[in-house]
Order: sequence, then structure tokens, then C-alpha cells
Amino acid sequence: MCEPYVFKPSGNDLRKVMYYHGIPLDDQITCPFHDDNRPSCHIDYESGTFYCFACGVSGDAFEFVKLAYPKLNGIKQLQRYFRILKSKKVKPLKNDNFRASKKRQDKLKNKQYYEDISHDYYYGLKTLDWKKEKGPEQQYLKARGFNSKTMNEFGVKLTLTSKAYPIIFPILDMGNFAGYVCRTMNKNVEKRAKYLYNTGFSRNHTLGGYYKNEVVVLCEGYLDMIKLRQFGLTNVACIFGWKITSKQVDKLKAMGVKTIISALDTDLPGRKGTDYLKNFFNVIRFQFPNGIKDPGELTQELFDTAYKQTKQLYRKMEMSANVNSKQHKTGNQKQRSKQVKNSLHKGRRQSKDPFLEGRGARHRTNNPRQLRKQRQSNMS
Repeated sequence: MCEPYVFKPSGNDLRKVMYYHGIPLDDQITCPFHDDNRPSCHIDYESGTFYCFACGVSGDAFEFVKLAYPKLNGIKQLQRYFRILKSKKVKPLKNDNFRASKKRQDKLKNKQYYEDISHDYYYGLKTLDWKKEKGPEQQYLKARGFNSKTMNEFGVKLTLTSKAYPIIFPILDMGNFAGYVCRTMNKNVEKRAKYLYNTGFSRNHTLGGYYKNEVVVLCEGYLDMIKLRQFGLTNVACIFGWKITSKQVDKLKAMGVKTIISALDTDLPGRKGTDYLKNFFNVIRFQFPNGIKDPGELTQELFDTAYKQTKQLYRKMEMSANVNSKQHKTGNQKQRSKQVKNSLHKGRRQSKDPFLEGRGARHRTNNPRQLRKQRQSNMS
């Protein structure tokens, strides 16, 4: 007699299921099944099981799929499980024994390895039309001042399994995919961490946004950058924190950036970060209204007023430079005023926008294979 078939998912099966859902292949992860604000879920790849010390969920690869798709019945959950194991998305993973080792740890630290995982995860998510979305995520983003056009333009999506961080934004550095960041809507989770970045993401060498100009606006967070873009600015980037790194400075200088309009937060760290920028660039403080901490708190009306005051400061700096430097190339103040307007790009996006029509436009495609080829060509 033939031996009866025993259905027992392996450690490799668990790897594939996690990889398919864009979850980092670490031994300890942020649990995707509750509002986890720290890595509480332990993964044992040798036994092929997981256990969350916070919410208590546990099981193997199939149990993971059942938890991820609770609305499906048992048969459809099983079909989804085998479809995941055979999908093209998990082909990069080899069917070998996956043991914790130094070689594995070295691989996990590899930037390109993580970029591939995060890239496939984000572009594998459903593309949304935020003009038609009516869920709590749409209401949350609308309450924060983002309109549907902006959310569509920047490719905002919803994660598959994370209850704590349901909203996901692709991080684009000069239009090139550099990872993703997820935002929580839960006040309790927010106390611990507002944002969750993909494993392997490093702010050290990454700027979010577009900065190919002599004058660039810098802010702290990626959502701050998106808000400033929505207000009409083009040359604006975020540094993912209050203090710029040496590699970020090098990237800006390589693009010919000479003057920074600092829209870093108005709190003490933000003020320190603005002072630190003066070691590398000419710096003008963005003129936030009293009581406003960061770009996310601005309305269009408040921005327009602050922008006008900031532009006046820029003109004064240029006039002072004209008086004190004989080597200044432009003596015509009218021409400089026009340059200021073009530099900060207050105009609406009906004019040619290099971020949208140049490299930045590439993220609009939904073809992961095409995007991967694009990223590889950019690296060569």
C-alpha cells in the first residue's frame, strides 16, 4: 500500500509565503496580524513555524495564508496557498535548507537584495484610484490634506497584511525606486513609531524627491515632501530625519545644488538641522507661520503666504551677494527674480515638470519587469 500523503509545510514554504507578501526574511519581524509596534513575531525557518509573543498567533506557512486571507473559505485558502508557492514572484528563492548562518546574515544586509524584495512587493500590490476609494485610509489621508490626484500621482497603495501600517508609499530618489515607507493610522502605534520602512532601507545615501537645481527645498519626512509637491514646488526633497548625512550632501552637490531652503521642522532638532546645513550650503529658512511645526500642518493658503515671505528673503540674499561679490554672474535684479521663481517653481504643474516628465515619470508604469530593467540600467 502507498503511504498516505501528509500535508506538512516546510521552512522553505514559509520563506516563500513571507517573500510573496514582502515581509523581510528575518528571525524576528513586526507581526502583520495585529497592531505591532516592535518586532514581536519569531520565525523559525528550520521548523517552518512562526509565533507572535504579543498576540499569540502561531503556525506554519499554510496557517500564515489562512490568517492573511480570513475572508476566503478553507478550499480557496488552500488554493491561494499553492498558487503562492508556484508563483513567479517567489522564483528568486532557491529550494534549499534555510538555516541561520553568517552567509545568510550577509545576504540579508545586501542593499540590492532588499531592494528587489521591496520592489516586487510594492509593485505587486493593487494599483488604486483614490478618486473612487471610500475606505478609512482615504478618509485619513484626506484629513491630513492630501487630495486624490496627489495620492494617485505618487502611487499610494494599501498593504496586504499589515494592520498596524496599512498605507504604503514608494520612496523615489530622482524618480528611481529606493524602497517604501508605510504609515500607521493607529494612535497607540503612532506613539511608538509613525512610519515603518522596508528592511534594508538606509537614509544614509537616500533622498526622497527631486533635486536637480541650484536651489532646492529640503524637509524631514517623505510625506512632508509630497505635501510640498502638492502645493506646487518641484525641486523639493526629504532627508528622512533632522540631520543631513555626508552622502546626502554629496548627492546634492553632485546635482549642482548651492542653496537650500530649509523646511525642516520648527522644533529644536529641526533648528539644529538647519544650522548644520550651513556647513555645506547657502541656507534660507522657510518662513513657517507661528504655531506650524512642519509642512504637513500647512494649508494651501498658509503655504502661499509662507512661500511669498521665503522668496523675499531669497531675493534679499541675492541682492546682498551682488553688493559684496564682484564675481557674481548676474547683475540684473529682474533676471534674478525670474531665476528665483523658476528655481522654487511656484507655478502649477501644467508647465513642464522634470520630476513628472523626466525620470520621475517612470514610476507611473505598473510593469514590475520593466521597472526592474529600468533600475538596473540606472545602476550601470
